[in-house]
Amino acid sequence: MIKLGRLAGFSAKELEKFLNAFELCKLVMSTEAFRFAVEQSKFTDTKATGAFVYHQLMGANHTVNFQISTPPWYKRWLTKEIAREVTGVGVIFNRDKFMNRDLASLASTIAHEICHTASYTHTFWESPLRNGSVPYKIGYMVEELARALPKVNEVPEHLAAIESTNS
Repeated sequence: MIKLGRLAGFSAKELEKFLNAFELCKLVMSTEAFRFAVEQSKFTDTKATGAFVYHQLMGANHTVNFQISTPPWYKRWLTKEIAREVTGVGVIFNRDKFMNRDLASLASTIAHEICHTASYTHTFWESPLRNGSVPYKIGYMVEELARALPKVNEVPEHLAAIESTNS
């Protein structure tokens, strides 16, 4: 799995949120549900099997740098870009679009950018081809599985009822 490299530009609050999202991404990508979903997938941007893609992503043993910055004024509202992978630099998050997203959504973006570090790309324009690419499809899977995880420290309703009768 990907290791964290240098982290730059994050405030304390942003860093805490990023680290939580990174851990959520790693947790989801380590599940059997994720493995099964990827291995069963077909992607529009590669002829590789889902099993190959899964093993390439999970076997990647490299370090990725992450940073956050405020884009120039002329890019702020003209792009939907949440983050981008820059060769030799790492992943750069758009500060304007970072803090208003929840952890599952950020974990999805991290997974998407990890796919770019493994050399997977996608078209620039929104299209079915782009949505079926490795970066987008993996990102969608991570977000969906992250949202399906039980909330940390939350007792499920059916267990809460049992807990209250035992006390």
